[in-house]
Order: sequence, then structure tokens, then C-alpha cells
Amino acid sequence: RRLAAYGTAAGFVVFGLAATRSAASELTRVSLSRAGAAAATPLRVGCLLVGYLIVALTAMDLFALPVGNLLVGGAVTGMILGIAAQQALSNVFAGLVLLFARPYNPGEKVRIRSGALGGTLDGTVTSVGLLYTTLSTEDGVLNIPNGALLAAAVGPLPRDKQPTQQPTQQLVFQRP
Repeated sequence: RRLAAYGTAAGFVVFGLAATRSAASELTRVSLSRAGAAAATPLRVGCLLVGYLIVALTAMDLFALPVGNLLVGGAVTGMILGIAAQQALSNVFAGLVLLFARPYNPGEKVRIRSGALGGTLDGTVTSVGLLYTTLSTEDGVLNIPNGALLAAAVGPLPRDKQPTQQPTQQLVFQRP
């Protein structure tokens, strides 16, 4: 019986690790197409860490190792880190909301209205990450925290404010 229990627990660990890697790969595939590599890589690492932690804690319980003290210490440490990193975590969760809601895409010209950001900002979104969104403006490149963008009014830049583009010449190819 003990051998069967240990074999089943080892099988759980193997399949749990495989499922975690599969979920992280799928999350990476989806986030690469939506937000680019800047957001996909941290999401993959976070998914792997959470999945491995769940598999490790469950495996420790299956192998009858004492988990209670470890969980209490982890909870206290998590509270301390959560309080210390409150602003960074706020930007991460705001970044996740912005990645899934997609109020703007990289390459899009936007107008951002927010008192916390100093009024109105006009520019082109160059990248969207988990912590910051990069905006290219007339004054230069700005890294705006996602927490501030989630609280701001964001919309397309009006056509009269967009730079005019020179018409391009079209090439006509003729068959010989």
C-alpha cells in the first residue's frame, strides 16, 4: 500500500509539473499575440512559480511531510511583501486588466486625460508591459505606470491633432 501511495504521489508530481508547463506555454502564446514579449515573459514566469508552488505543497502533503508550519511562515512573509510592494503589485494587476481589456494597442495614437499625470497627454503607444505602458510624445518617450492609466480617461487622438502624412507614390508594375 505504501509503495502504491508513493507511486501515485510521484505520478501526481510528474503530471502536475507537465500541466504547469503546458498552462504557462499556452498563456505565453496568447499574451505574445495580444501584448508582446514584454508582457508574455513575466506572465509565463509568474504562472510557472504559482503552478510549481501548488504542486510542491500538494506533493508535500501527499508524502505526509508537515506543511502547516511552512504555510503559516509563507502567509506572514506574503503579507509583509504585499505591504512593501503595494504600488508595484497595483501596477501589475492594472497591467493585467489593461492587457485583457485592451483599451489601446501598440502603434495606436491616443489621448490620455488624467490629473495625476499632469493633464492631457497625446502620443503613440509603443509598448504595453505589466508595469508600464510606453508612450511616444512630441516631448519624448514616457513610461506611464499602468495603475495611473487604469484610472485615466484614454481615447483615440482626434484626427485634426494627428500629424498629416505625405501621400506616397504608388508603383505600378507592368508585365513585359
